[in-house]
Amino acid sequence: MKYLFRFLIFVPLFQILGCQANTFELKGTLSNTSKVEVFFDQLLPSQVATLEKTTTDETGHFEFHTSIPAEGFYRIRISDQNYAVLLLKPNDQIQFKADGKNLSRTVKVEGPKETIEFLELNSYLMNSFSRQDSLQRTFYAYQQSQHPRLDSIAQVLEVEMQKVNFLRRQYILKIVETKPGSLLALAATEQLNPETDANYFINLLPALEKNYPSSEYVKTFRLKVNELTRLAVGTEAPEISVSDTEGNPIKLSDFRGKVVLIDFWASWCGPCRKENPNVVNMYKKYKDKGFEIFSVSLDKDKNNWINAIKMDGLAWKHGSELAFWQSSFCKTYNITGIPMTFLIGKDGKIIAKGLRGADLDKQLATIFGNN
Repeated sequence: MKYLFRFLIFVPLFQILGCQANTFELKGTLSNTSKVEVFFDQLLPSQVATLEKTTTDETGHFEFHTSIPAEGFYRIRISDQNYAVLLLKPNDQIQFKADGKNLSRTVKVEGPKETIEFLELNSYLMNSFSRQDSLQRTFYAYQQSQHPRLDSIAQVLEVEMQKVNFLRRQYILKIVETKPGSLLALAATEQLNPETDANYFINLLPALEKNYPSSEYVKTFRLKVNELTRLAVGTEAPEISVSDTEGNPIKLSDFRGKVVLIDFWASWCGPCRKENPNVVNMYKKYKDKGFEIFSVSLDKDKNNWINAIKMDGLAWKHGSELAFWQSSFCKTYNITGIPMTFLIGKDGKIIAKGLRGADLDKQLATIFGNN
């Protein structure tokens, strides 16, 4: 797993503009290395711009004295695989220390509070995702050994996984809620689901625009919020037009007049297949009351798609473009991960998003009643 990519995935979304001259100073020391080139990079939307480079002395010491255009995300780099990202402002004075063999895992700084808090965020995420991966590897090891108590072990590991995910979410939400209008909060939102957590994105925007009225970071974030608003609860669900398993056209508008669950999934998606039994139960429970399901697949192999439908007993309408993540509906519905669901009312408007398990049952019971 490429940990750094996961925590720094917000980087290509932002752009830093402006040419105001500011004196920035960073004094660094790298242990376990000497006489190596060190680069100071500005992180741009689609590329990395090197602002300065130097070489450490025999003791691993190096310094950067340069101008940075604006508050934003920068990195100290030895190589494309060995770097540490920092949240910096013009005129910052930074003391930087790290093991030259692994900057991201060992970096420590003395400097502004925002820089330190950003490193704490990345450190927490690294440890959280490492713990999650460790649990996954443990499960796979038991699975491959065909352990006789696999089911009970899996339940214990699942509880622990949920705990890790819950704590990570609470950590992120605390930053978003207590640091409104900061780039730190903006960075933290990259760990939230834009669809199910849209309100956090929407609520954050006004404070960001107030604090950074000309920032390209905020301009890009505003575009993201506008896209989320387009798919907000209460708005009309965009049309979907795909082909069913026999190649016939099928559209979302075909379901007008019924409550329909759009279920974005794929045969290759483990969490989707795990959720399918629950979706089957919901269909059986409410189909006679006007509930329909429209499963829209991100598959690219037709046989795998059809076989999964049969194997999981998904006895409702299905459609796909067989185009994987390049499917047109991924962009239309801002699908960045699956399973993802949209519950659509009889009038074609979005009732809820991201419902699964007990949450889906609860919402359907509210609409149709428990009887």
